[in-house]
Amino acid sequence: MTLPYPVVDQRPLDEAGRRKLLGMRVGSRTRAAQDLPRPSTHEVLILGTNGQYRLGTGFGLSDEEIIKADHVSIVDVSRDKQVPVDLAIPSRDADGFQVMVTFVCTVTDPLVVVKEGINAQSALLSYLKGHHKIVHLGLPYRLAEINEVRIDVEAEIRAIATIAPPVLPGMLISVASVEVATPTELAAFQQKLRDLENTHTLDSLQQGYTQNLDQGQRQYENDMSRAQQDHELRLDEEKARFENAKALVQQQHAHTLAAGGLRNQQELDQSHLLFQNATARAQQEHAHQLADQDHRHTLSLREATNDFALRELEKATAVMGTDPQLALQYAFQAGELNARDLAAGWQGREDRRHDDVQRDRDRQHEIRMLELKWDRETKMRAESDATEEQRFIRAIRADLVRDLIKKGYLETIDPETLAGELLGDLTAGPGAAKAGLPRGNNGVPADPEEDGPSVREEDGD
Repeated sequence: MTLPYPVVDQRPLDEAGRRKLLGMRVGSRTRAAQDLPRPSTHEVLILGTNGQYRLGTGFGLSDEEIIKADHVSIVDVSRDKQVPVDLAIPSRDADGFQVMVTFVCTVTDPLVVVKEGINAQSALLSYLKGHHKIVHLGLPYRLAEINEVRIDVEAEIRAIATIAPPVLPGMLISVASVEVATPTELAAFQQKLRDLENTHTLDSLQQGYTQNLDQGQRQYENDMSRAQQDHELRLDEEKARFENAKALVQQQHAHTLAAGGLRNQQELDQSHLLFQNATARAQQEHAHQLADQDHRHTLSLREATNDFALRELEKATAVMGTDPQLALQYAFQAGELNARDLAAGWQGREDRRHDDVQRDRDRQHEIRMLELKWDRETKMRAESDATEEQRFIRAIRADLVRDLIKKGYLETIDPETLAGELLGDLTAGPGAAKAGLPRGNNGVPADPEEDGPSVREEDGD
């Protein structure tokens, strides 16, 4: 609710009564403190008496001006007071536009303002409605064309305020700003449109991520299939070479037996042993080759798996960026998080942000308390120094008075005056002299014993 301006409060006053003593009205008339409103620092009190107005500053409750007043008002006299004025203008659609014009006002004569009964909001609204072109500016436009309406309305109001500025008695007025609020229907539509766009963007990102994931998965499977085929092919080649070598050894052994190259059974056994050893070495070499092929194939599969995971991570990072909230929402829609995990992630993020803000506030409060403590200690040190200085001065004054009493100066001069003058010489520095204290040729108080005899001789004559 907007408070009235510039007259923020006004009320009639009843006739002032007399003081009560034992239930009887006695003495002069006066007003109770609750009869008069209390103005703030930027407000003034205006008294009305039979249609005449004057400032109510500096009067007491029993003064004649207060007693005779029949009306009192409070006027806001702050400089550059912002006064908002709302104006509804029709549009091409069923709903209209809401124009908010902010005026800057300053009261120059509060007496005139009260006398004329000025209400700035009503007067300025009438000022705007008095220019029919402003009211009809929104007719050619639909609600969706609000940006064009904003340009036209602001230009028209500022032009009118320049050519025919608003004038109210006792006030200075100028236009501060012109705004056109977004209609509720349009705001709801735009919010729904933004929600749809965000949903579409997120769906597109998810669809692209899914396509990239499927494509990467197919590429990974194809690579693994080719690697498996190559590995099987190499194994078949090694196996064929082993079988050929084995067949060749058997063939050579059979040929040797058939040719009669062995003379006895011992040579036959030795030849068979050599054949078995050669066969065992060939099998061992073949087993080593197969184990090496399996090891290289396993390393190749592991490297391909790691490369695939790294590519998918880079794609996900490129889609989501560094926004943790988007990452949580994306993981939720991808099925990697449930609703509870998503809520816990968002809550944790909010808790961390709240903790950071609280730590900043605590740090600022601690700095402020240290500053206050430093100021308080500085003030206490200054007061302690001043107290020590006063104590030192009092001690000097006591010593001076004591010495003066011993020398007999107090017979003709007041002790306080003498001590103050001597203390003034001490605090003011060299060359400071006070009137009323006898001085010798060297600038120090004269010894009464030196002037005493001449005085007594004159008295004797």
